[in-house]
Amino acid sequence: LAGWSPDGRWLLYWPQSICSASLAADGFSLYAVAAGGGGHPVRAVAQTLLHPDFLAWCAGRLIAASTPDRETELDGKLVETGPPAWRQRTIDKARPLSWVSPSCSASGRWLVAAAGANRQIMFGAEHRSVYLLRSDGAVVRRLSQPAAADLSDEAPRFSRDGRWVLFVRSRVVTAGTSADSHDTIELVRASGAGTAVPVLSFTSGDFSYYDHFDWPTEI
Repeated sequence: LAGWSPDGRWLLYWPQSICSASLAADGFSLYAVAAGGGGHPVRAVAQTLLHPDFLAWCAGRLIAASTPDRETELDGKLVETGPPAWRQRTIDKARPLSWVSPSCSASGRWLVAAAGANRQIMFGAEHRSVYLLRSDGAVVRRLSQPAAADLSDEAPRFSRDGRWVLFVRSRVVTAGTSADSHDTIELVRASGAGTAVPVLSFTSGDFSYYDHFDWPTEI
């Protein structure tokens, strides 16, 4: 189950024909069905991973980060779709950057998303930044830029008034065969003025398995 549309008229879900965690890790097509019944399910997005932070509603449209498989640092693009036709359209292609974790402002005018270089990397070496985009996918500005190569900015979210963006800055630390992450929750102005401000530090056992931190569940 992926959730409801904001107006409660549609239910979104991933169909799974074989109950395999390995297959699920590579994602499925996302389908929508009218909650009132009487209609057939419609494919809303051709391919998404089963991460809640890869889907965001924006003024009646669904914005999704779509990746070919579980390798989120490769070829992640931003797509939009929405009722009643649910026709998918790419708003930002994966070229120099691979996109994850879109989030929309309450006004529906702006998007934020995290992105890093579109390349094969090791877990914990994503080195993503947070970007502000127009709702049509055009990049307006980079809001954060981690200084060290082993830092990555993840899971951006708008404040209710749209003036601030919250994100997690993470550093994965390995010790033998185990790993964890040392993290800060940070705030940065959506206007681009000033630099990011850390507000809380914490440590997590999440080391970005297949390049995705599970912050929406953990925080």
